[in-house]
Amino acid sequence: TGQTSLSRMTTIALKNNLPAVRLSNDTHTCEVYQHGAHVASWRVNATQEELLFCSSEAVFDGVKAIRGGIPICFPQFSDMGPCEAQHGFARNTQWVVTALAATSVTMKLESRDVSAKASAGFSGTYVLEYTVTLEGERLRTSLRVENNASGDASLEFTTALHTYFAVAECSQSSVRGLRGATYLDNLEDRVAKRDDDECVRFNFEVD
Repeated sequence: TGQTSLSRMTTIALKNNLPAVRLSNDTHTCEVYQHGAHVASWRVNATQEELLFCSSEAVFDGVKAIRGGIPICFPQFSDMGPCEAQHGFARNTQWVVTALAATSVTMKLESRDVSAKASAGFSGTYVLEYTVTLEGERLRTSLRVENNASGDASLEFTTALHTYFAVAECSQSSVRGLRGATYLDNLEDRVAKRDDDECVRFNFEVD
């Protein structure tokens, strides 16, 4: 399916009339809100099974970050950065739709569109471009950060697509691919540790 022209692009109103887009293919449907460019739902068409967790206490008011789904953390993770807001300001800011097709959407956030209060402590001239695509039974997300500062000015940041997966039983779930990685253990005052296990299991509290 080709991209929809800018003049013909449409959004829909979902919870509390917040503007969003709904992507769909033969097997799955995905809903992305412009507030925070937030993926709040990814479900199986045949069964309506939701593959992302969204809290029953999530607030859809266009001000607070949506609790669950895939929040975008930028320019910091947690409180480890210059911004007052937890995880930065990207997840609390309205993004602009720049490209839209039946199975893909791209949203953009420019530094000039972020309030001085929200970005206090973080300086720079930048553009964030976030693309969400349904590819068969997969959901692909891609965040691009462009530094538009003049000269050789650098842009220092951390970012994460903080995905909340819906699982039937966490003790039977595991994450692979992190062996050898270092991390900060929040349960022990952020002591730095190394993961030497084949996979991370959740038989007890993990943070």
